[in-house]
Amino acid sequence: SVLCQLYADSKLLFRVPASAFQPPPKVTSALVQLEMRGGAPPDAEFLNFLQLCFRQRRKMLRNNLSGAFDRTALGALEITRRRAQQLDIEELRQLWEELRPAQRLPAAKLLDRP
Repeated sequence: SVLCQLYADSKLLFRVPASAFQPPPKVTSALVQLEMRGGAPPDAEFLNFLQLCFRQRRKMLRNNLSGAFDRTALGALEITRRRAQQLDIEELRQLWEELRPAQRLPAAKLLDRP
């Protein structure tokens, strides 16, 4: 997940077959090692931005972010026609940097809404 990438480096150790569980799930599991990074925590506004991006996972970024950012600015960026889960952490960070000047409402205020 994106939040995991912010805080840790991950390494796939091995896959666990469905037959290892009872009843067997319809997915393959894995054991992952997380090595926490040191340093300053991510900016709170960036974390709020990420929450907005993933708020409704089936919607395009343009729709998820429209309450917090200027629609013209969102429309000018082709990347906002994609879903958040299609982007890696660096693409999301770059989008955040590009949109910050167009922010109309703090993301935290939108996250308080149902």
